Amino acid sequence: MQTLAQFVWLINTLYSLRHSSIMFRLMFGRTVDTLTLARNARTSPEMIDRFYAAPLQGEMNVGELQSKRRPRPWE
Repeated sequence: MQTLAQFVWLINTLYSLRHSSIMFRLMFGRTVDTLTLARNARTSPEMIDRFYAAPLQGEMNVGELQSKRRPRPWE
């Protein structure tokens, strides 16, 4: 039989795991959109943008933004 403290610890651990998985997907996932991520995490895209994507900076994904550029023939 679990005590209340064990139950609270388990819930906090699961929430931390969920938070970490969403953050890792935002930071290192290639071409992931927030709608797909939100549906997978059973939350809304607004919550993803508000709580998880807010601390991220646009400069963190410059490589992803520029990766689709084809080299020019003279380069």
